[in-house]
Amino acid sequence: MVLFFVATLVSQFCFANSTPAFWQLTKQDHATLHILGSIHVGSEELYPLPAHIEQAFNNASQLIVEVDMSRVTKSDLEEVQRLTHLPNPQRLADVMPIEQYRTLKAMLKPLGLNRPEVKALQPWFVIISAMHLKLEQIGYLAAMGIDQHFIQSANKVKKPIVQLENMQKQIWYMSQLAQESEEFVEQSMKELAEIDQLAPKLLEAWSQGNLSKLTTLLIANDQPEKDLNAFQTMMLERNQDWFEQLTALPKESDAFIVVGTLHLTGESNLIELLEQSGYQVTSIAQEIEPASVVD
Repeated sequence: MVLFFVATLVSQFCFANSTPAFWQLTKQDHATLHILGSIHVGSEELYPLPAHIEQAFNNASQLIVEVDMSRVTKSDLEEVQRLTHLPNPQRLADVMPIEQYRTLKAMLKPLGLNRPEVKALQPWFVIISAMHLKLEQIGYLAAMGIDQHFIQSANKVKKPIVQLENMQKQIWYMSQLAQESEEFVEQSMKELAEIDQLAPKLLEAWSQGNLSKLTTLLIANDQPEKDLNAFQTMMLERNQDWFEQLTALPKESDAFIVVGTLHLTGESNLIELLEQSGYQVTSIAQEIEPASVVD
């Protein structure tokens, strides 16, 4: 499940004819929205993106993302420090079953993460850090992700950037999910072990706009019902919060929105909430002219 926060991932895949999930939403007396499902980790092979997506970004008056890391505050960092560290004097070995701890140690060793400071971190955060490092080692960087690509593009042309939540709130959600989920750490360790095999499958599903396959790959269906319910509750809460922010946008504030793809599928997803509120939703799967869309 932790893979949801790190992914979607990318591999050496041909993107020339990619058709990622992308929508235009219109409503009288409201801002026009373009919404793109995000890949948070990427490589150079991901670019250039389809022209109609870049065109929609260029036409928008603002960019909206989950979190803008350039706006991280001292308060954010202090809260993240509190949420991701074990209470003194606890260490990883004190809070994990012995066999699970030994397995994690073996996974961390080739990544150079068997260090004293790492052992003071929460297990779920250690695994997330290991996933990022493993991806970096094989050439997939957060700086090359979809959200970062558009943040950098917006900064170049001084396009306003709005974040839907700050970093400490996102980390808080992660910590809550780890606390409420019985199998969170075990499932996350499994994802870490399989990440090399999962990456190309996730990438292919994203490039084809195959939301059903993405959901299947990112959310294991063999988890306890309690864990799945905790995840769904978190998703619903965040989707509702973002929905309220988007529907409050001024009429003239046409927006290009980049959020995690799983927020755009499943029960009470962001697209569904907006459609239920009266937005006309058009799925865009090919290059378009500025004044028209293809359903």
